[in-house]
Amino acid sequence: CSHSIIAAHKGNLKLAKQKIKKAESVLKKNQKKTTENFQKYLMTPEQEFVEACSFLAILENKEIPSFKSMKVSKESYVLGLLDCIGELKRLMLDNIRRDQLKEANRIFTVMENLYLTLYPFAMFDKIVKDARRKLDVNRSLVEESIRCFTCGGLIADKFEDFQKGVKSSEDPAKILDSLEIKRYCCRRMFLTTLETIQQIVPFYEAIYRRNVSIQSELE
Repeated sequence: CSHSIIAAHKGNLKLAKQKIKKAESVLKKNQKKTTENFQKYLMTPEQEFVEACSFLAILENKEIPSFKSMKVSKESYVLGLLDCIGELKRLMLDNIRRDQLKEANRIFTVMENLYLTLYPFAMFDKIVKDARRKLDVNRSLVEESIRCFTCGGLIADKFEDFQKGVKSSEDPAKILDSLEIKRYCCRRMFLTTLETIQQIVPFYEAIYRRNVSIQSELE
C-alpha cells in the first residue's frame, strides 16, 4: 500500500492502482485464513489499505469508498482515514510548490472536512483505539496548513521555513520579511502559533500502552 501512495504522489496513477489491486488480493486471502481470535492482527494491513484507497480517490476527485466496499472492519476504516490526512497535507504542499493553488485549496478543504467528520471519535478512544492520538496529530497538521484567519492568504508553504529560521535564532521579523509576509494579519499567524502536540502525544501513547497491558493481563 505504501508503494501505491508513493506512486500516486509521483503522478503515476496507473501503477498506484495496480499496487492497490495487488494489496487487495493479498488482504482478501489473509482475511479468509484468519479466524475470529486473530482478527486484530489484520487491523494494521486493513488501515494501510483504507489509507491508500482513500488517498487515490481524493487525488482523482472521487468519493471516498465506504468500509463495506473495501470489506474492512469499521475500526480499521476510521483509523485508515485518519492516516490519510497526513498524506493529504503532503499532497497539498506539493501543489503549492507547483503554484497550483486551486488544487491545493481543494485538497485542504477535503483534509479539513475529513478531520472535522472524524473528530467525534476522540470520545470513543477505548472502542477505536489510537483514534485520539491520531486526531491530535491531525489537528496539528490541519492547523499548520490553515490560511490566514483574516485575509485568507495561503501561508502553509512558508511555515516550515519560518520555524527553521526561528530555531536557528534568527530574528522573526527578518525571517518574515525574507518570506515576503508583509500583511500584519499574516505575520500574526506565524508569531502567535504555539505548538504543544509533541509534548502531549507521549502522554496518550503511555496511556495507550498501559491500556494494552491491562487488557492483556485480564485476558
